Amino acid sequence: MKFTIQKNRKELKQHLKDSLYRNYHYLMANSIIGSGLGFFFWIVVARFYDASDIGLAVALISSVAIVTSISRFGVDVSIIRFLSKEKDKGLFINTCLTVVGVATIKSVTLEKYLSDKIGCVVIITDHSTYDYKWIYENSRLILDTKNVIKGKSEKIVKL
Repeated sequence: MKFTIQKNRKELKQHLKDSLYRNYHYLMANSIIGSGLGFFFWIVVARFYDASDIGLAVALISSVAIVTSISRFGVDVSIIRFLSKEKDKGLFINTCLTVVGVATIKSVTLEKYLSDKIGCVVIITDHSTYDYKWIYENSRLILDTKNVIKGKSEKIVKL
């Protein structure tokens, strides 16, 4: 397999007529733009927040990214691999999205039933939208870095 750099516009247009190469370019552009925006985001964040807050945010975002990649069930790779072979592409994509959507809804509705399984909650910011009473009642251990849960208890560790 030989890789060449397109020398002129005509060759580039011909190259982009192939859906495989066109999708490749879209994916590359998405990756480059996303990385650039993320880079500038962290520059702005570093300007306004302390290093310890940024460290906690990076750890949290990395954790969410890992959980997200696991929760996709390989659908993204499956779509890329099998979509070209499917006769009814719309049905295939709808099926993939439905499977992920149903799994997401199922996991969200199980939250209340699995609340006794919550081992440790780390509170790193003070938000008015969180139900701290529910968090206190349904957690075995709480690491409270912002002292938002009032009172003393053996399951609350205030940092």
